[in-house]
Amino acid sequence: MFTCRYNALWTSLAALAGFVLVTVPAAAAPPPSAKAVAHFETRVRPLLVARCQKCHGPEKQRGGLRLDSVSGATRGGDSGPAIVPSKPDESLLIRAVRQSSDLKMPPDKKLREQEIADLVAWVRDGAPWPAEKTVAPAGRFTAEQKAFWSFRPVRKPPLPAVAAREGPTSPIDVFVLAALEAKSLKPAPPADRRTLLRRVTFDLLGLPPAPAEVDAFLNDHSPDAWERVVDRLLASPHYGERWARHWLDVVRYADTTANDANAVMRYAWRYRDYVVNALNADKPYDRFVIEQLAGDLLPGEADRVERVIATGFLMVGPKALAETDKEQTRLDIVDEQLDVTSRAFLGLTVGCARCHDHKFDPIPTLDYYSLAGIFRSTEPFRDEVRNASMWQEWPLLLPTSARLAGRGTAFGESSFPWGPLSLRLVIVMAPKEGKPVDLRVHVRGSRFNLGPVAPRRFLQILAGEDHAPLKTAGSGRLELARWIASANNPLAARVMVNRLWQHHFGTGLVATSDNFGTRGERPSHPELLDYLAARFVASGWSLKALHRLLLLSSTYRMACVDNATAARLDPDNRLLWRMPRRRLEAEALRDAVLAVSGRLDRALGGGEAGEFLFREAEIIDAKRGFPVNRVKGDHPHYTQSVRRSLYLPVVRNLLPDVLALFDPADPNGVTAARTETTVPSQALFLLNHPFVREASLHFARSLLVVPGDEAARVRVAHARAFARPPSPDDVADALAFLKEYTGRARRGSRDSGSGRSGADARLAAWQSYCQMLFCSNEFAYLD
Repeated sequence: MFTCRYNALWTSLAALAGFVLVTVPAAAAPPPSAKAVAHFETRVRPLLVARCQKCHGPEKQRGGLRLDSVSGATRGGDSGPAIVPSKPDESLLIRAVRQSSDLKMPPDKKLREQEIADLVAWVRDGAPWPAEKTVAPAGRFTAEQKAFWSFRPVRKPPLPAVAAREGPTSPIDVFVLAALEAKSLKPAPPADRRTLLRRVTFDLLGLPPAPAEVDAFLNDHSPDAWERVVDRLLASPHYGERWARHWLDVVRYADTTANDANAVMRYAWRYRDYVVNALNADKPYDRFVIEQLAGDLLPGEADRVERVIATGFLMVGPKALAETDKEQTRLDIVDEQLDVTSRAFLGLTVGCARCHDHKFDPIPTLDYYSLAGIFRSTEPFRDEVRNASMWQEWPLLLPTSARLAGRGTAFGESSFPWGPLSLRLVIVMAPKEGKPVDLRVHVRGSRFNLGPVAPRRFLQILAGEDHAPLKTAGSGRLELARWIASANNPLAARVMVNRLWQHHFGTGLVATSDNFGTRGERPSHPELLDYLAARFVASGWSLKALHRLLLLSSTYRMACVDNATAARLDPDNRLLWRMPRRRLEAEALRDAVLAVSGRLDRALGGGEAGEFLFREAEIIDAKRGFPVNRVKGDHPHYTQSVRRSLYLPVVRNLLPDVLALFDPADPNGVTAARTETTVPSQALFLLNHPFVREASLHFARSLLVVPGDEAARVRVAHARAFARPPSPDDVADALAFLKEYTGRARRGSRDSGSGRSGADARLAAWQSYCQMLFCSNEFAYLD
């Protein structure tokens, strides 16, 4: 009855029916991905150094086993190979650290669950172990290293010459057209207005356009109609929610700590709401960077509470609270903060230089510890709250006139009379300045094997080989923030421009948006990237101005149409000969279901997530925090909540089912670009989950009160779900389905005696029809 346009993700159900086995020639193993190498360098190598190589390293080999090279690990010792690449369950090393048999390693103390998981992931990825590569001594780089494209200053290039006389409407189009003409290709024609409005509304708000908005745009024939649509969407408060989610992917946001305790970070939501508000206000990006790294150190009191909350950036990452070696815990937190800072703002994997000079980029270990000293000089803990040395929240007094943006009463606030001025106690997550310290290099990552002092300063490949160490009475965090956000830094503007491009066009101009180093992809349009970076800085670092520049281009407004010649010459569409088809992310898909059904609560901000987790957690020790061990992915809260997905609790390692099946970001690390899978469980979720069924019921009830006949209701359903009217075939199929479903429901009730009235049968038919719309490809994808 329903054609393939309604078959959505259901095609994946074919995978449940059987398997076709084919024999293919063995292929050479592909080189490890940059992500797998980074995982080894930041998670696995330091762990092997700290917990394994004392007994299984170059100086001592108990049982004949060495774990300081991949050859030693695969060769193994007296008991056989320690690892079998890609097969963790067959690897002795994994069995030993799991301690599931007589073989138990390390013998003194079992590894944390997260550490075991890191080893398992490493072996599953094929156990990548980059060969040793000598980097130039600290402060002495080769001409080739200095000339690498991303380390060169940003220069605004002239516009290239193009042969086409018509088409380009912005500088972006000129650069794109020049690259296409070099391959004798042409851009796709413009998309229709309905497709454009649905595309841009999801891109900027993460929500579908309302039918009234579609009609208004279709009926607006003024020359600036598209421009005014873009401006309206950028002015919406929901813009900040949509783009905050992208940023929270990068900064590994969650409401719990992960690792052993998975304790609730009750006030992490303040940082999330800061990001929403900053984006809505179009806070200059350079200021946005500085506030997150060192907002507490900026002068002035007018917006101090906002600036202190911004430094939650440094606090919301995963951390171990049960570690007995407190200094090692501090160093691990420093490493995590350094890693997210370098990847988020610089697009570099500085964390890979913790144990040795970076294998691929000109980042010596000395530079790693120079930066680590800045974060080690920052105090991440405060004892005043709950008298807990491992808690990350502390009180901040501010006048009651200073309102915190959010929904309703802000949690964690108490009003006190304080002389003539009333003050409120606000609990925040933020770092403090500590005692300044210059770290010594930890040879091979071990703090028990110390090398030379690494004075606090910046990356020499960017700041210059001869730049002086920091001369400051503080940690150097503010100086670092100002250096990162400087127009003279060749990476800050390029990296952020690339992130915006990625979310509007599916892939960044640099496909590896968190790796602008030598192992990352080269830019597809290097001159365009520099042109946009220069414009970004010249605009006062305005993100909204950058959005506007991208969205007003003809390149963004292209249709998603096939071109056999272009597909053969550029199969990955890196030259942008068409607009790529994109699937809605997990949060946008859930929010769209709620919006179309009429259930979505559009209120902004608030701390419900932290309070919910705080209430649900089982308190085992009030001095150690509040671990979450009941809030599983199928918790009723996730099904019943009608708030935007941004405000759902983010429990590390226990993401909700309503998001987890559709490839959300992993809050345990930086997610620069999400993966996309199509698996049977996604289709089964849309077919069976109570969240979808309940939303379909609400959608159906709202349609049944629409005046007119059933065909009129079908037209309204399509307008809400797809931003288009149904075709005559759509209407005919829908009416036939509704009639047959209603008839079967009523006949079934008579045969069984269980009873469904005519009204109930009709409602059930409409509920199933609405669910079919939610299950369609057209609902889940943007053209």
